[in-house]
Amino acid sequence: MQEVTPRKLKFRSRRKSKGEKIKPLVAVFIAFAGILLAIFAASQFQSFDNTRFEFTAKLQPTPTPYYQNIALLGYGGGSHEGGALTDSIIVARIDDKVRKVFLISIPRDLWIDLPVEKNGGMSGQKINAAYALGLDDTWFPNKPAEYKVKNGGGGNLAKYALEKVMGEKIDHFGAVSFQAFTSFIDTLGGITITRNTPFVDAWFPIEEKEKDTCEKSEEDLKQIEATLSGYLREQAFPCRYETLSLGIGTQTLDGATALKYVRSRHSELEGGDFYRSQRQRQVVNAIKEKTLNISAIPKLIEFAQSIYKYIDTDYTLDDIAGLLKLALAKKDYDIESIALTNDNVLKDGVGPNGEYMLVPRTGEGDFRPVQQYLFERYRGVSEASASAKFNAVLTPTAIPKKNSSK
Repeated sequence: MQEVTPRKLKFRSRRKSKGEKIKPLVAVFIAFAGILLAIFAASQFQSFDNTRFEFTAKLQPTPTPYYQNIALLGYGGGSHEGGALTDSIIVARIDDKVRKVFLISIPRDLWIDLPVEKNGGMSGQKINAAYALGLDDTWFPNKPAEYKVKNGGGGNLAKYALEKVMGEKIDHFGAVSFQAFTSFIDTLGGITITRNTPFVDAWFPIEEKEKDTCEKSEEDLKQIEATLSGYLREQAFPCRYETLSLGIGTQTLDGATALKYVRSRHSELEGGDFYRSQRQRQVVNAIKEKTLNISAIPKLIEFAQSIYKYIDTDYTLDDIAGLLKLALAKKDYDIESIALTNDNVLKDGVGPNGEYMLVPRTGEGDFRPVQQYLFERYRGVSEASASAKFNAVLTPTAIPKKNSSK
């Protein structure tokens, strides 16, 4: 099925019912475009009534609902094309048994079938389109009712896609724009990180310069179009990019710089999803420490009042109201990052229109080994050991050669 690029989508914010007050502590749940602050605060919920998927008998979880999964989505927003595409997709697995929050980074280029055609027919898409297509009834007017805008189609379709990948129920979702992320960090007065090595990305894209011709002639543009593709084509337009640079040592990042730091993809030494996931974890910890400092509470209230219009979530305000108190009382949960990449369970692929995509190493649409890999990580198996075990399953046993005798 042909991939569809969503039109310019305007984010539809939830409206307050008449007489409803905004509860300021909502800020504890919503912090981060794609890495929402809820990864910590939401870990304090103690009771859930969830149905879990059983993808193999071996991996069937215990009946006690000791964990929940929250989809954390960050989208660019604004008026540019594809503003509702979720460039940041993380599932926060809140595990009360091991007192951990697992941050599972889902690459935006992961290919998956989405039920957006008539009668639930499938359309092949990159997973970052799920939320966007659920917000747009124009391209797919015959979507099933649960994926229509009026029924919360954006969050529902995103949860559907992630459930297929992970083999488990996604209990809740939260989505914010990148503007919400920068506003939050600026309200806190910035966040503090420490680097042991310099960080440089000489090719960070500049907002609204995506189509700048860099003063190239029509002939030059045709030549570039005909001879270059991918990253090489991007480098032919240097005016579209800026250099992001951080030095060694402890430093404070404002909202705009922190956003660039976690979105960067082209650092020569720290490019790719693995290092990006490490930077996300570093920023998450910095947000956690700053937010749980009692002196930040007045700023959280200020932020909540300004950020509400950017929030899309299936949590109710009543759910969120008590999170700050609980988070302050229980702040010992560790955070562990897990990235699904082409270094462990995925491989590079080419879509129907020649676009880059990622698929499971066992074949398009077969997410069972991905789920097995995640299960190993939840059990405390290291990334290297889990990857080795996964790859061993894919490697066929050699057939012994028969001894020949004359």
